[in-house]
Amino acid sequence: MNMSFKQAEMRRAIARKSVLRNWEAALAQDTKKLEAACRRYLKADGYTLKKIPAAHRNRELFGIGYMVINGRNMVELGATIHEYDASLEEVAMFAGLDGEWVNINELQTRIAAANANCGSQAA
Repeated sequence: MNMSFKQAEMRRAIARKSVLRNWEAALAQDTKKLEAACRRYLKADGYTLKKIPAAHRNRELFGIGYMVINGRNMVELGATIHEYDASLEEVAMFAGLDGEWVNINELQTRIAAANANCGSQAA
């Protein structure tokens, strides 16, 4: 099958985008699994995990964050500088899950690098 250089380049770009989508899906799935596991472990210890609401004023500025609240309705983690400032990894370490899960920041870094690669090679 004879393919021109442009067709081959288009196929490579499509393949890179599909790999990127798969990584993003894996990241979203890992995040959901980790969040669910944190909720289970914290609930067993008498804590509640709160995620920043979608319409919260800080969500645009700081992104998605979490707070851990104890049985007496006091914040244990996630309110040092502003509300919901704990990351999911910090919550996992608090819950005792730190050694069992994939490093989410590492996956996000890989996705950002893949995005940068796709952008620079497409130009």
